[in-house]
Order: sequence, then C-alpha cells, then structure tokens
Amino acid sequence: MGVAYRQEFVSIFEGEGQAESFLRVNPWGAVPAIRLEDGRVVSESNAILWYLAQGSEFSPEDAFGSAKVQQWLSFEIDYIQNSVGSLRYWTLTDKLKGRPAQVVASKRAVASRALSVLDREFAQHPFILGNTLTIADIVLFAYAHLAQDANLDTRDLPHFRLG
Repeated sequence: MGVAYRQEFVSIFEGEGQAESFLRVNPWGAVPAIRLEDGRVVSESNAILWYLAQGSEFSPEDAFGSAKVQQWLSFEIDYIQNSVGSLRYWTLTDKLKGRPAQVVASKRAVASRALSVLDREFAQHPFILGNTLTIADIVLFAYAHLAQDANLDTRDLPHFRLG
C-alpha cells in the first residue's frame, strides 16, 4: 500500500501489552496497533487494514463493494479467526489437550464449515469479491492458510488455495 512505517515490538507474552503506556495504544493490550504521525492510534488488524486501504486499489470505491469487504471482514473474525485461529494457537502452544473436548469439536466444526464456504466462493472467482484483490482476501488469508497448523484437513477443498 506504499505507506511508510516504523516497527516497535511489544512483548505481549512477557506482559508489555498490559503496561499503562501500551494500554493507551490498545485498551485490550493486544497487538497489532499503529500510531499515526499526528499521534492518533488505530488498533486491531482489520481496522488497521481498513484504514490503510482507504483510497487504494485494495478498497472498493462504491458502497456495495465496501459493504462486501465489511461482510468478509466480519466473517473472518466470527468464523475463521474464532475457530482456525483458536485451534492453531492451542495446538502450537500445547494447550489443546487442556480444552474441553466439546469446545474443540465445536471449533473444528465451525472451522470446517467456514473453510468450505471459502472453497465454494473460490470455485466461482479468484478473489473473494470476484476478480479484484481486496483487504478482505488479505484478512481471510491470514489464518485460513494456516489451517493445517490447527490439524484441519483441507484436502477435500480443491478451490481453497493455501499460500
């Protein structure tokens, strides 16, 4: 998107995210967040991408296209991140075995259904909104392409492309 930036690393697992100075950046204490040149802050991945994409080729100019991007950003939060993201985190941090079996099964069911929805959409067109790459594709890719890290089988999803 051609936006200049400077990175700052915050060790959230060491508690830096809960420091008063960082809580002014993101009240939840999570990353990512960006601080604009004028000092204003935007946090949460989807909000950051939405902000950065405004006026770029990755953000539709019309109201319908913008609404469709919002639809898929919501889908990602509700169904992909909540299932694939959780399962991946629990698997990689060895916390999966400590979760109730019913919770894990429910997350797996949601993940499978959500990935099937993506497969069905990608059977019709190369990008989620059709023929144009948008931030919705970027957001969906973030966790969906890591489904195998969560031990989710995507072999029966021929149109779901991983990386």
